[in-house]
Amino acid sequence: MNVLLAVDTTAAVAAGVAIGLIVAAAVFGIVLLACILPAIRNKAEKTEAEETAGNEEPEVEERVTVAEAEACTEGQTEEPAAVEAVEEIKAEKNDGGEEAVTCAVAEEDVEEEEDDVEDNESEEARVARLAAISSAPELESNQRYNRSFAARLIQSSDTVKEWYAMIKDAALSYKGTRSSSAWRQEKLYKGRALFVKLAIRGRTLCVYFPVNVGEVKNIEVEDVSDKPVHAATPALFRIKKDVHARQALELVAMSAERLGLEAGKAHVTDKSEYALQTTEQLIEAGLVKLVTVKK
Repeated sequence: MNVLLAVDTTAAVAAGVAIGLIVAAAVFGIVLLACILPAIRNKAEKTEAEETAGNEEPEVEERVTVAEAEACTEGQTEEPAAVEAVEEIKAEKNDGGEEAVTCAVAEEDVEEEEDDVEDNESEEARVARLAAISSAPELESNQRYNRSFAARLIQSSDTVKEWYAMIKDAALSYKGTRSSSAWRQEKLYKGRALFVKLAIRGRTLCVYFPVNVGEVKNIEVEDVSDKPVHAATPALFRIKKDVHARQALELVAMSAERLGLEAGKAHVTDKSEYALQTTEQLIEAGLVKLVTVKK
């Protein structure tokens, strides 16, 4: 009896030791796995990321750089909408970045020479406006101040601001229209359809419409359809006097009819947002930038 009891006790002890070893091994395995699993996961994710990176399309900034290199090329064959989107990206990059593509700068500089606007500005107002514009440090020969559309509008005469507000209010009085501001211009849309595009060159308010020049009668508009950036708005109308502003309203109505727009509530632009500011103030606000011109 004592012999059997001793055997059972020895077996029990052996079983306990075996179970203890198994449990210890399991715990050790779990701890080891917890330590090396994150390293394995990170290595796998890194490998997958490296493999994916080789197949991804370049980011927007890289694509813009490619577009800049082709900024002066001609004979593009893309669809008008796609071409305009690419050209707008190039235009925004050129104007908002640290450098400017030579051909884009040259085109804008030519338009800056226009100065025959009949805006009935008083001498006192003109002196104050020019003083505000010139309130900035002198530039090096390869530098220039790049003024945004908002900055140009802010430093325009009160008459030009009136024309701008008149056209914008007329366009936004149609149902479902909205405004979208960019560095170079302001665009008015109905859904995704471009309704009116506004820009300022020198002292001239330029308005682009989505109509064919051949359809416009008794109003002198320019055909800019040869420039991909204006594919959706091929008719350019320059406003230099009051009669031009009234004619622009006719073109707004014509464009609205072409797009099938319905009249809505009247819109009133708050012109106090465009009160005159100095160039230094506009630089601080980020509305004027210093750029280096490529030669």
